[in-house]
Amino acid sequence: MTQGVVETPRCRRVVLFGGQGSQSLFSPASAKIVEDTTKDLAETAIFVSKCHSAFLEELSTVEFIDGQNFLINPAHFSNSRELIDPPRQYHSNAIIQSTTLCLYQLLHYLAEKESIDTSSTLTVDGVLEVAGFCSGMIPAVVVAASESKKDFIDFGVQAFRLSFWIGYRTAAHSLTIAGPEVAHRSWSLVISGLSRSQVQEQLDELISEV
Repeated sequence: MTQGVVETPRCRRVVLFGGQGSQSLFSPASAKIVEDTTKDLAETAIFVSKCHSAFLEELSTVEFIDGQNFLINPAHFSNSRELIDPPRQYHSNAIIQSTTLCLYQLLHYLAEKESIDTSSTLTVDGVLEVAGFCSGMIPAVVVAASESKKDFIDFGVQAFRLSFWIGYRTAAHSLTIAGPEVAHRSWSLVISGLSRSQVQEQLDELISEV
């Protein structure tokens, strides 16, 4: 009897990037996990440094809205590590919530792919689907479009910029409809505690302005 080679089914994964709202985003362990899983990757320092430069560049272009400086003091982000572990006073800031989630998800994916394949390619081989929920759609697009680590870094920095401006516009709109007491919060936190009718009223008002 001849012994044949049994081929095991190839692993096909679905990569799903979640949205905002998790209280664990700024937990003490989160930044450490990101740093521990990416500290040996050459691309990590390059990517985070480019995101840091983009962050400061975009921050320098934003304006006060109705005299409210609900944004960020650049001095509190003088080095790139502070993007990974933002100061506590910014944990409810819509910009920081948006950019931190985007950065964490892209870094986690980069580390995962590096553990499987250390070549310069970064294809989605072995991945059946890439999807994102809410803000997770941004890193999902980066992963789906990237064929190399260079692509990933270039697209990732642009995605980071987009996350910055989504956070900014969220904060600006929150200030307009709900006042300065919630201007620092993401939209998901802005509606926290409101009744269904109150949320519906704000949505109707928003739709009427579009």
